[in-house]
Amino acid sequence: MSEPPLPAGFGRYRTIALLGRGAMGTVYKAHDPLIGRDVAIKVVHTERLDAATRREYLARFHAEAQAAGRCNHPAIVAIYDVSAEGEQPFIVMELVQGASLQQALCDPGRRGTTDLLAVIGEVLAGLGFAHGQGVIHRDIKPANILLTKDGRAKIADFGIARLDEGMATGVGAMLGTPNYMAPEQIIGGAVDHRADLFAVGVMLYEILTGRLPFAGRNLSETVLRLTSPEPADLAPVTAASPAYAPVIARALAKRPAERFASAEAFAEALRAVEVEPADTAATVVLPAGALPAGGPRFDPAMLDQLETSLARFLGPMARVLVRHAADEATSREALVAALAKQVPRSQDAAQFLREHAVRIEPRTGEATGGTTAGLGRTGSRAVPVGPELLAAAEAALAFHIGPIAHLLVTQASATSANAVELTERLAQHLSRPEDAAQFRRRMLAAIGGRKGPPGA
Repeated sequence: MSEPPLPAGFGRYRTIALLGRGAMGTVYKAHDPLIGRDVAIKVVHTERLDAATRREYLARFHAEAQAAGRCNHPAIVAIYDVSAEGEQPFIVMELVQGASLQQALCDPGRRGTTDLLAVIGEVLAGLGFAHGQGVIHRDIKPANILLTKDGRAKIADFGIARLDEGMATGVGAMLGTPNYMAPEQIIGGAVDHRADLFAVGVMLYEILTGRLPFAGRNLSETVLRLTSPEPADLAPVTAASPAYAPVIARALAKRPAERFASAEAFAEALRAVEVEPADTAATVVLPAGALPAGGPRFDPAMLDQLETSLARFLGPMARVLVRHAADEATSREALVAALAKQVPRSQDAAQFLREHAVRIEPRTGEATGGTTAGLGRTGSRAVPVGPELLAAAEAALAFHIGPIAHLLVTQASATSANAVELTERLAQHLSRPEDAAQFRRRMLAAIGGRKGPPGA
């Protein structure tokens, strides 16, 4: 079925290309000849509404667009114009040349080169400004966070989210899934700015763990998890980035009164976590192999370089893994080798080793300096398979395929020599690449948080 032809334009705006199409609207790239700039135009569908509902909707459309237009902030997509006349109301917005946060989370390459925690900080800054203007977004989610070419965040669809919600109610439909919605939104209760902060907490959880805190096997189960008094499971956060667990626990509190009071308070809590490593003992540079009393210390610049390199494969998780491994490694070579074990794909691990001039001896598994490297299954002293890891594997797999995960984990554990082999055997049961990638990230978090016996 062919795509319908592009409309010639909307008012003075000349259409250039189709950018996206959703249940309630279509977004086009267009040109404003009066100003001489390209813009994005969102056209909202109203053809399914009866006359009375449409009149009410158009009045609210204009009011909401005016409210959103007050949000002039670098982290918010600017609104330039609005038209509620004619058959197709439309809103003219700043054109952001880049991807969405959702695309970045699904793309390992883009994920590894984007400072996702900085993105969260920028989103909170934008929300703080909007909330100060009395404007609540109500639909914060990765798809509504656009990333510029230099990785800066811009919140999209301010005000429009509420309009779409009203339209959906009028036609008896639900837009998307409620994964990022606060409990009070789902049950139809009073909603204030803290609902937006709850959604940011969900995104932060997803960035750190690769999964959603309340997602169920279907819509009904997700709604039940969100509206029940049970808090979010923080075990995946503790395994990946334990310092963030208290922040996320507060952000995802089911009762609004127990959440952060403002976006600035949320951002301040995140900044406090980010400066913790700087408060540790003084760092000194050691020759390779030296181990001082009280544990090893490494050049911070070298650790930053390792973190940047590792983040291409693991994203923000690289930070905590580098810090943990540095506490236990006895030399630079051992540190690099330990980090390479955390990389799921052997070819990526081999590339990481080559970049840092470390070679794994095939017969002994020892790490030495050198310019050639390879990480084979027999050469890596991977984490052994134990009861805790099996439980983590079953929980991660069951998230995608249900109770049959127990049987598959039992079968795979009988033939897997280490955690990497177990992970890859189980990942083969997931047909969708994004599900397999998410499963590998959860297993990586479990492996990284495990304290094994010496030499494991």
